[in-house]
Amino acid sequence: VLPRLHRRFCVGYELPPYVVRLLENWAIPFVDVRIHPIRFMDDLMFAVRASDPATRCALSAMAVADAEVSMTAGLREAMCRLISDTGVPGNTLLVLGQRPYDSSQIVGGAFFDAMEHLPQITDICAQYSAVLLKPHPNEREHSLLVAVAGIAANVLGVINDNVYRMLAMPQISAVLTASSSVAYEAPYFGKTVHALAPFPIRLGWRGDRLDSDTCAALGDCVLTADFWRVVLQPHAPVTPRDGVCFPSKPNRLRIALDCFWNFNEIDSDRIPSAAVSR
Repeated sequence: VLPRLHRRFCVGYELPPYVVRLLENWAIPFVDVRIHPIRFMDDLMFAVRASDPATRCALSAMAVADAEVSMTAGLREAMCRLISDTGVPGNTLLVLGQRPYDSSQIVGGAFFDAMEHLPQITDICAQYSAVLLKPHPNEREHSLLVAVAGIAANVLGVINDNVYRMLAMPQISAVLTASSSVAYEAPYFGKTVHALAPFPIRLGWRGDRLDSDTCAALGDCVLTADFWRVVLQPHAPVTPRDGVCFPSKPNRLRIALDCFWNFNEIDSDRIPSAAVSR
């Protein structure tokens, strides 16, 4: 396959590390697009990595600003505190389950197994007054949840509440995960993160100097012709940029991709307390 890609440009979606290494070793230019792990913004974002240095510079200028993420997290936290149960003790650790056979769970060529990290898990849980187990909405079992339930004496039980409501609680001090996307989100809510596996990707924001391993955070500009003009310009003739873009609209990509990750529970599906009381 690789010889056939010589002198071609590759567009990938969530390219696995071994494919990226092959493309780099064969000097085959590429762009890798994936859903951004920070999912509490007004809409989904894309995380985009490009092999060409000039393209990375252009993507940095198009990227979302990190300050915008911080402002949005503050808004989510303020709102979620109004609709969250506060019956959680202070200094609680939230343990997050994941889908065990997701690509983010591949570590060192094998799927993550929390049983290999028992001493570290024990030490982390002992730092907190209480521990709550939160399964993934689509996968109830994960080795990390099993490990913590078996070794931590301060486990309160299992909770199925929305993760953003949990992150908004001041009683939640930290999260423990293998490599959940929540590990990227939790610091914006002031939480300590304990990650047992390497983060799957590195994130870059507007104005950052992006290297070959860093993904630019982009909004729905990825759907415009100008984005693809930027990406393709070093490799093929393109027409001039025209600045045409979509008008701002929350949840455009969530609806188009049918990917909400339970964000709708604190957004479009939330019943205001005032409406309930009438």
